[in-house]
Amino acid sequence: MITVPGSVTQDLTVEHSVTMPSIGNNYQSNTQVIASMDGWLFGAVNVQDFSQMFPGWVKLPQDSTDYAAKLTSTILATYQSAFNVVQQQAQELDGENFSSNAARAAGEPAVLAELQDNTAALWQIANELQFLRQQMNTLLTIEIVEHDDQLNEKARMGATAAGSPIP
Repeated sequence: MITVPGSVTQDLTVEHSVTMPSIGNNYQSNTQVIASMDGWLFGAVNVQDFSQMFPGWVKLPQDSTDYAAKLTSTILATYQSAFNVVQQQAQELDGENFSSNAARAAGEPAVLAELQDNTAALWQIANELQFLRQQMNTLLTIEIVEHDDQLNEKARMGATAAGSPIP
């Protein structure tokens, strides 16, 4: 006896497993969180003002105290922003607990529900990959700023010593 119209089986257990209603979409995008972290990270140094902050082989002005103070503040703000990103990421990790998903998946006989659980797990992996990419962006930003600051300092000192004209 077929219990569900259009069913290809007469087995109620099989029918139930492939016709289980949706458990709902539990995917939560992390784009807003990442955009917030990017805002912190690129608030002090960004591509638009990078060459102004680090001009390279340009003679230092007579009173370079203001320049040095501004540059130091900007670099420190970038480091603080990176620390904010790291702290936010750590707090994200604190809230992750997949034990309820694992328990539900282990006890679920329905094929459709299992497929939905697997899809939810794949979305979670995608979110984690986005967070990893954001962490890499943070690390690269710090590395770029740090190395450019070192090279910029040497170049400006060399240009000043060589008597290069002030732009």
